[in-house]
Amino acid sequence: ILYGREKGCTVAEFLAIDDEAFQHKRLVRFFQRAGFRKIRYVGDDMANIPDRLVWGGCGTLMNRGIEDLLQVWSKILFKSEPGMNE
Repeated sequence: ILYGREKGCTVAEFLAIDDEAFQHKRLVRFFQRAGFRKIRYVGDDMANIPDRLVWGGCGTLMNRGIEDLLQVWSKILFKSEPGMNE
């Protein structure tokens, strides 16, 4: 995420891969709780071939601003690091 920000990216994208319906739902739910929003479903029809070439499969495309991600995940990571709360 830091590398993306340093290179000028403002949005992080993620594909919740749809290999199995149950696991896909869990991934989408987890990343929604992490603040990602759904953009669209990348399916297996002809219109989605470019997206499938980029992402390598079908699933729900999600995104979130990099600055937001850094704020949230930095707090989580530093909170869980041993010795940081002493």
